[in-house]
Amino acid sequence: MNFTILPIDYDADILRIATIELACYADSDQELEKILFPYTNTNPSAEKALAGSVSRLIHDRDDPALSFVKLVDPIASEIIAYARWQFYTTDACNPDAVKDYFGRIVQAKEGLYGRAEHAHLAGICCHPAHQHRGAASALMEWGCKRADALGLVTYLEAASTGLSLYRKFGFEPIQEIDFDLSRHDTEIGIRTTVIMKRLPVGHVDV
Repeated sequence: MNFTILPIDYDADILRIATIELACYADSDQELEKILFPYTNTNPSAEKALAGSVSRLIHDRDDPALSFVKLVDPIASEIIAYARWQFYTTDACNPDAVKDYFGRIVQAKEGLYGRAEHAHLAGICCHPAHQHRGAASALMEWGCKRADALGLVTYLEAASTGLSLYRKFGFEPIQEIDFDLSRHDTEIGIRTTVIMKRLPVGHVDV
């Protein structure tokens, strides 16, 4: 499939991108989402859920390191997936749960690569109706090729469901972070996030 990958147009595309994000969340770890972003799951207003997603997706739109790209299906002529890549070549939620979950990831990232030049996959989503057609792989290939051209080590944070895809593109686990979400009045228990690293082609880790 010859997908088209382009920078998103925030004004024209952000609602479709947000719809894809919400569909991915609903199709995957819904229990975790109920803890981190309870308003999305408990409020019957789809409009409020969409507004929350838009707010999260545009908060760093002015980041010069951000490459926010969309993948367009040439047959349906619509966006079916997106990725948020960051290339650093220069130096309405449950606040307690979010701080606990994402705060530990941030601490681990800073300890591993700090302000060194690197690339980072901040997010990738494909609408559930269009999965298993190669969209995610196409977005991964796009970002990895750019990281290779820039000679950048690339990092990402993965759930267990994404490990096989990321390994296919040369990412290897370097640290696991376990979260005990039971402290936030839930029976979910332990969730593990894996920090992964990929070396640019032709480079050797030292």
